[in-house]
Amino acid sequence: MDIPESLEEKLEIFRTRGEVMARQNELFKETSWFAVLAGQGLRPESYHPVADAISEDELRLRLTKIRTGIQNRIVGMPGHKDFIRQHCLSPAAKLD
Repeated sequence: MDIPESLEEKLEIFRTRGEVMARQNELFKETSWFAVLAGQGLRPESYHPVADAISEDELRLRLTKIRTGIQNRIVGMPGHKDFIRQHCLSPAAKLD
């Protein structure tokens, strides 16, 4: 069975520049596609060309904003044990 053209295109874009583009009305969004592709062991051969079109200072600023956004989301999340204890733990189970 041949790979659909749309999937072949998505794989090629990810392979060549590490970009994941979800089309409108797709079940998976960019984050999910990235998780699937990276989880299957696919690694980009290069980076997105926009990185060469902006200054190093601008690139640092953008990456800092991304890092800060991730850190801000993590702060309010429970640790793994706390999440399991709150949402998944069987009454008979003990975590510690």
